[in-house]
Order: sequence, then structure tokens, then C-alpha cells
Amino acid sequence: MKKFFMTIFLFLFLCALTVLPYSSCVAAEIEAVTGNSYLTYCSVSPSIDSFIFDEDGTFSRPVLENEIAGEGTYEDQGLIFLAEWTSDDENTTYNFTGISLVSLLIIGSGNKKVIEDDETDNDSLVFIGIREEAIPD
Repeated sequence: MKKFFMTIFLFLFLCALTVLPYSSCVAAEIEAVTGNSYLTYCSVSPSIDSFIFDEDGTFSRPVLENEIAGEGTYEDQGLIFLAEWTSDDENTTYNFTGISLVSLLIIGSGNKKVIEDDETDNDSLVFIGIREEAIPD
């Protein structure tokens, strides 16, 4: 019985030596969202959108911009990014905080603020997106 447990322990130890270096390599490959476009699902309308992070620090949502004109900016901090989008009439704003996983997947949360008829509606939202280049046509 003792030999059995020693064999199991040795096997688990060897597996750990194989898995740990691989996980640190993946962590080193974490990249920023700069210059990437993501097909994104949001928990508030419009539900499916594209998030585009341009090289010049601008953030856009093409589906939303077809309905409400506006523009946004973002701050890329590597793993974490902050994005803001404001409509041209300044009645609708979005603020996001998210993380980028190996620049392939983004996950985050934020809030949506809409001002209508002197009433303010705040919604919290969650989003998840995958880099558009990863989805074949």
C-alpha cells in the first residue's frame, strides 16, 4: 500500500512539473486589447455588438452607433482596460472595466446611464467578447 501511494505521489509530482511551466508561458502571453475588434455579448441592449479598440485610443461600438451616434475612448493597461462611450447628445453613456485574456477573449462589467425626460436610468451590465479574427467567415 505504501508503494502505491508513493507511485501516485511521484506521478502527481511529475505532472506538476509538466503543467506549471506551461501555465507560466500562457501568463506571459497576456496581451492588450489595442488595435483589436471583438464580437461581444452584453447583458443590456443592444445585446450583440462589436467592440473596437483603435490604435489611437478610441473605442467604438458600431451596432450602437447605428442607433445613437457617439464616440468613446479607452485606457489600455495591459491585462485590464477601461472604456467609456458617450452619445453625441450626451444622454447615453457607457463605462466599462474589463480584462483581456491573451488578447483573444475579453470579460468585464460596467454601467449604462440614460437620461430621458429629466429622469436618469442606470443599468449595470456584464459583457464577454471574442476577438473577431478568431471567428472564421
